[in-house]
Formats: sequence, structure tokens, C-alpha cells
Amino acid sequence: MAHRKVYLAVGWTSTRIYRFDPIDGDTRVVDNVAPYEGGYIAMGAQYRGDDQEPLLLAVIGNKLITIYVATGTLKEQVIDGLPKGPWFDGDMDPDGKNPFVAGNPTPPATP
Repeated sequence: MAHRKVYLAVGWTSTRIYRFDPIDGDTRVVDNVAPYEGGYIAMGAQYRGDDQEPLLLAVIGNKLITIYVATGTLKEQVIDGLPKGPWFDGDMDPDGKNPFVAGNPTPPATP
């Protein structure tokens, strides 16, 4: 069965990742991913195959946060040329390799 979960970043100063099943309504915190103190702003998920946890890609300011759900680890990197936000939405391109974020009307959507 394909991975049918939705991942939500909830919180501002102590953000937690939640796993939501839209079919049965089950919502649970992903315990092995520690709270991220800065808060995730925009997030997309990179599909990795049936029954595997996706990689979550979040943006805060001009940093890309890679969240490894299976291991609970976070990797943070500064993206040169990315405006500091604010960011409101995140998604992945159809091949699942590039995250897209959208901000207020001033900065354009950025891959």
C-alpha cells in the first residue's frame, strides 16, 4: 500500500511534526523528530517509496531544513540568494526533487 500520510508542522517557537491519516482521521505527533525551536514556516514532502517515511523539506528564513522522519534527524543549510521570507506555503515539484515556497507579494515563488 502506498504511503497515505500527510505531515503537518504545528507550532511557532516549538514546532512539532504530526502525521495525519486523511482516510481514518488518526493524528499523532512524530515522537522521534524533536521540536524545532525556530519553527518551520513552509514544508513539502519528498516521496521515497511505498511504506517508507518521506523526507520533509521545510524553510525558515533563508534556511532549508531537511527532516529525516525515519531517524528523527534534522539537517539545516543556508540557501544563497533565498530572501529571508516570510514564507507561507511549501510544496514539491512533480518529480519530488525540488521544494517550492511562496511568500508575500514581494518575493517571487522560489525553487
